[in-house]
Amino acid sequence: MSMKLEDLIIDILNAPTSEEMRVIVANELANIRTFIRKCDVRYKPSLVAKIMFLNMRGENTAWANVEIANLMAHERPSYKRIGYLATMNTYDGNNEITVLITHTLEKDLKNSNPLIQMLPLTLI
Repeated sequence: MSMKLEDLIIDILNAPTSEEMRVIVANELANIRTFIRKCDVRYKPSLVAKIMFLNMRGENTAWANVEIANLMAHERPSYKRIGYLATMNTYDGNNEITVLITHTLEKDLKNSNPLIQMLPLTLI
């Protein structure tokens, strides 16, 4: 399993050279890539949070868009929230999962829970 987000940030900040920092990031991306598809769903929000962090650092995280969309479509509001936040940060509009995201937006807008309705409105 990959390390916690806080530990990843600390390791990146404390890396003595940029080469060591790139190695840490590459290793963590590889760990996330292999772990996210087969892990239990309860670990996915923390993995998606790391993906968001690495995306904000400029790393290529396009491979995770399907997992982010799946988390966005989850029935638990806390998982949905992380999925929507990650979609806001990583989605570029030129993606093949646009239909999946649009369908999830429509479904959540029709939800009776106003907290779930707020998520697609915030994304839009």
